[in-house]
Amino acid sequence: MELDDFLYTSAGRGRYACFTGTNRLMFITHRTNKYTELDEVKMVTKGGCTWEQLRMKENLNLEVAKAIAHFTLFDCDTDCACCLDDDLEMAFKAGIHCVHLGKNDIPVSEAWHRIIEKGKEDLFLVEPTRSKIS
Repeated sequence: MELDDFLYTSAGRGRYACFTGTNRLMFITHRTNKYTELDEVKMVTKGGCTWEQLRMKENLNLEVAKAIAHFTLFDCDTDCACCLDDDLEMAFKAGIHCVHLGKNDIPVSEAWHRIIEKGKEDLFLVEPTRSKIS
């Protein structure tokens, strides 16, 4: 399943998206001693969550990000999307099609410049924190 199977993109450019459907619950991962990020994503998608933000502030791990990207694209029973927190380059490497940018991360315009350079503008979302767009 591709991310654009359930995204409607404005003007075909992929810069703005409107999610269809009624159940748009979002979950932000938080690793614990008991559960990994992948464990958490599997549990919340089983419960109907359709939007996961992979947050690995102190423990950026490409293999974990790749595993979650694969799960959300191919193994999940529901249409779900994954967003990587803070790291655009790791999102590219992991095959994740969305990045969340906080106020201390690269500017949204710079992120779009890099996305367009890689030719991914039709299938990529940038999710800025509110303080980035104010």
